[in-house]
Amino acid sequence: MIELIEQYLNQFNENFPLYALMGVEEAEIEAIIQDCLDKGTPYRPPEMDEKNLY
Repeated sequence: MIELIEQYLNQFNENFPLYALMGVEEAEIEAIIQDCLDKGTPYRPPEMDEKNLY
């Protein structure tokens, strides 16, 4: 996963927002990052409602 995060940083000049995916399995995070890299669009976490805490 570290390699994907580095590729994400290099492609989008920003860190991947791992904080938004706490509790998600590593394989799913890797798939999300790879999808962003393939599509050329950075990940934008869905809006969190007031009940969600980080």
